[in-house]
Amino acid sequence: SSTLDLDDQKTFRDLTKPMGAINADRLKETVSRYDAFDDTFMPKFHYGSHYSTAAGVVVHYLLRLEPFGKLHCELQGGRFDVADRLFASVAEAWEANSGARGEKAGNEVKELTPEWYASPAFLVNAGRLPLGTSQDGHAINDVALPPWAAGSPEAFCAGLRAALEHEHTSQHLHGWLDLVFGCKQRGPAAVEARNVFFYLCYADQVDLDAIDDPKMRAATVLQASHFGQCPLQLSQRRPWAARGAPPVWAPRPFDARASQDDPRLSLLAAAAPAHDALAIARATGLFHGFRAGAPLALVATANRVIVVDAGGDVVALAWGYDPLEDDEPGADDVPRTTVKRKAALRPLAAPEELVKGSPVPGDGVLDRAAARRACGFGALAKSLVSIASDGRLIVAADGSYAGALRATAIEHWDPHDPAGGVRPAGEAGVVACDAPLRYVRCVDAEATPSTDPAEAPAAAPDVLVLAGCADGSASVWKIDRASRPWPRRPRLRAQPEVVLRGHGAAVVSGALSPKLGCSLTAAADGRVLLHALDGGILLRELATTPPSSSAAAFAELSAPLGVACLARPVGDDATLLDVHAVNGSCVAETHVSAKVTDCRLAGVLSDALVVATAGALEVRRLPDLSLAKRIDAAQFAPPGCGRPNLSAFALAPDVHAPAALAAATDDGLVALRVLAGAGPWAERRAQQAAGVSGMVTKRAAQVFGFAAGVVARGPNYAAGPR
Repeated sequence: SSTLDLDDQKTFRDLTKPMGAINADRLKETVSRYDAFDDTFMPKFHYGSHYSTAAGVVVHYLLRLEPFGKLHCELQGGRFDVADRLFASVAEAWEANSGARGEKAGNEVKELTPEWYASPAFLVNAGRLPLGTSQDGHAINDVALPPWAAGSPEAFCAGLRAALEHEHTSQHLHGWLDLVFGCKQRGPAAVEARNVFFYLCYADQVDLDAIDDPKMRAATVLQASHFGQCPLQLSQRRPWAARGAPPVWAPRPFDARASQDDPRLSLLAAAAPAHDALAIARATGLFHGFRAGAPLALVATANRVIVVDAGGDVVALAWGYDPLEDDEPGADDVPRTTVKRKAALRPLAAPEELVKGSPVPGDGVLDRAAARRACGFGALAKSLVSIASDGRLIVAADGSYAGALRATAIEHWDPHDPAGGVRPAGEAGVVACDAPLRYVRCVDAEATPSTDPAEAPAAAPDVLVLAGCADGSASVWKIDRASRPWPRRPRLRAQPEVVLRGHGAAVVSGALSPKLGCSLTAAADGRVLLHALDGGILLRELATTPPSSSAAAFAELSAPLGVACLARPVGDDATLLDVHAVNGSCVAETHVSAKVTDCRLAGVLSDALVVATAGALEVRRLPDLSLAKRIDAAQFAPPGCGRPNLSAFALAPDVHAPAALAAATDDGLVALRVLAGAGPWAERRAQQAAGVSGMVTKRAAQVFGFAAGVVARGPNYAAGPR
């Protein structure tokens, strides 16, 4: 097929059947052979080969990669196998393993290796290995892909990954788990499911210690290695439970592969009515007031929008989707009350004790001047400020000292209370780099905690900071938060985790991916380098064809897809977007006829690049950069107010399944659009806030009641029973 339709159930394999039972004709022959088999010493089996073997599956599929190509030649006496038996086509591999060639096609029942979903490099003969010519005269080179992949290995792996993460797979995966790990792996249930393999595929069928003959023992081990072995059986009686449906409160997950008319893209549209889904506020700093100008950084959480304004002051905004009661005339002209919701965005002022210099509970006295110094970063560039994903940590270049990197903790008072303020909680540390800083970015070192507003707040994850310097070097620093002992105050380590070298010009942008274990740095001369986070080893350079001398203003790393995304300005009014596989190949390029002001990855698979320009937000699919949706900037302004110029944006509470979209304009305003389907999530958040307030009120009543008893009855009341 020329398209991959994941909404059609026929696209998916029946996960309740093993590979050998998918084709009805082949299954009939397999069952007949099983029933007719009779041996005194050897148990019956359906399949003489296993679905996962080192030589027959892993080396077979990965022979175009090293060291698997070398291992393949060693197994074949120093040369490649006959060309007709090599892995050369996805369609032919499916036909051979599913039995589509006929009932006597053989015993191939291979499952897929993880590389099929994550690493397209195994499909390309980049080393130009001499794989020979098939009997029909076809030279074996790159793997032939299905038509829907359009010849792109990256698109093929992205499609498989989307199918793997699809809701249909999630609802049926338990059937496959029963076959491989569960109750259908062995015994009568395995016989009924046509899932019995050769006896050496089960680890407890042969006692190697009981074999005295060394040659016989070696032969048994070798045979088991070739046939493969089943994993440990994790469940012997109880079937694997099916995955439950997503909670009703959860925002709809973002799917960039959906078409323009697909309702799954409606999450990027405002909730209806549109005028009630928009809220606008001025980015008023905690200590310096409002400053007109494009903010330097912006992050949106479950109930806060944290901004660093044009002057370096911290801005805290509380957002909500509050219910409103409205009387509407009914069919019989009798008024009836309906509950609507309206977006709200409220600036939070500095706490009163910071303004007056009064004591802060547990922290002594923190005067206004000290708070201002701890919170203000001075006039900085946009590339020199970064906010952690939870809005509780700001990392920036210190304007007072060249090369100084400063981390400041921001404390949120009662995050469940919409009126709860924020305050600077002091410096998390200041370190000195070898040269003046040109770029700063922080990312979470671990996975982002759950965004369920009803769950207790998890410990804030540690943060990794990428600092790019003017001398071409870059360094990765770590801020301890989750790993800190009580009290969990963040601390910036005094020494960098790793230093990255290789550039001859200033590092102006970059990205970190702890999942991939690598970093991406872009220099002012246009060079882009990929380093390993372990030891700072230079892996490769990512170059366009022809090479571009334009410096990348923005860079992103998608761990699920294994690609790097770059945005390079071309003149004053255009931008080149290019996508590279982490193995170095350029996957796709496209031009945007506007200057990109911000870009972020989104989607469950990080398979979408959301790009902000002055006049619109564009959602582009990865890895081919095709346009999925365009959101006009006029949607972030009240009707009749014209189109604002967008300078930054953020998705809340999660980039994978957002409920709101916040955007900052170059005149210092912040707009928030509540997205379609966010009502249940907002209601759940409100219930949690009400529950927390009730608990606090109840506890306060207990404390005041106890204090009143002490006053009325004397100190002996405190020692008596209560």
